[in-house]
Amino acid sequence: MNDKKQKVMIVTGVLAGYVTWWVIGIAGFAALRRFWPGYAALEPNFAFTLPMLLARLALGIVCSVVAGALAAIIAKRLWPPTLAIGFVILLQFIPAHIQLWHIAPLWYHVFFLGTLVPWVVLGGMLGGVPGGVLTKREKNQ
Repeated sequence: MNDKKQKVMIVTGVLAGYVTWWVIGIAGFAALRRFWPGYAALEPNFAFTLPMLLARLALGIVCSVVAGALAAIIAKRLWPPTLAIGFVILLQFIPAHIQLWHIAPLWYHVFFLGTLVPWVVLGGMLGGVPGGVLTKREKNQ
């Protein structure tokens, strides 16, 4: 694969993974509101119970793993697509978590922000791109 085509694949993988992260997140939160009336009632004030906080974190994990896997599959490499997605999303969420710092428990913020990038990278590894290294055949395409 020539250098230009590889760059296009990386950018495409990053964009696809990033959009996928948000689509899954938006759909997941919509499902939580639709099928969990207590969640919908408490969401406006971010007054979530422990199970609700855990559900939000689980949804974040799913978003991250799927986004990383998709990016790695499309780009045919682990690095830099997974790191790009992970760090962009992390940078987007830092201000929101600073604003909500006093509302949610410290462990919630630490877990979400501290594991966001690793979950995306793990997703890339699960996407079947071991170590992010192209095979000789892929390098020659």
